[in-house]
Amino acid sequence: MPSKALTTWFDESLAAFDRMEEAHSRTGGTGRGRRYFIDHLNQSYTVLVASHFQRFCRDLHSESIDVLAQWAHGQSAELELLMRDLARKRSLDGGNANPGTIGNDFNRFGLLFWNAIDQTHRGVTRHERLEVLNAWRNAIAHQDFKSVGGHRYVGLREVQAWRGTCTGLAQAFDRLMRTHLRRIIGAWPW
Repeated sequence: MPSKALTTWFDESLAAFDRMEEAHSRTGGTGRGRRYFIDHLNQSYTVLVASHFQRFCRDLHSESIDVLAQWAHGQSAELELLMRDLARKRSLDGGNANPGTIGNDFNRFGLLFWNAIDQTHRGVTRHERLEVLNAWRNAIAHQDFKSVGGHRYVGLREVQAWRGTCTGLAQAFDRLMRTHLRRIIGAWPW
């Protein structure tokens, strides 16, 4: 059973991405060639993927805290307060969902988050692809393209690949936290 955060990713986020791709298709067609007037759609799609992934990460983090707090409530009020404190100064509340902020926040649950994620996926690491997505997100949001080589054009295929990367990461994050929380509380959290 998936977390509420993963269900929202599949129900709301992927639907939003599908609508963006439909708008892309209606505006620029599906044939080959550069269509300069769709650059803004590709840039918007990039920011949309990054923002929805940040929401997923923040939601999964909050949901994990809630599970621990409910479990701790049966132990002691002090322990419940300690569990709720995991959200204090959360990096995902103010920073992009990049490997650093994600690791910083999820490591608070007593695991080496990226080590655990990378063990499940060999080859080019997905967190490296996430870094590139966030570099593009920042370049677009701040209109400063030096960090992406000075290029302003991001292609639809690149954005679709980031969408796939984020979907794979969302599934991996969900599985990891589900298993990790089960070890802590002795029951499946979702």
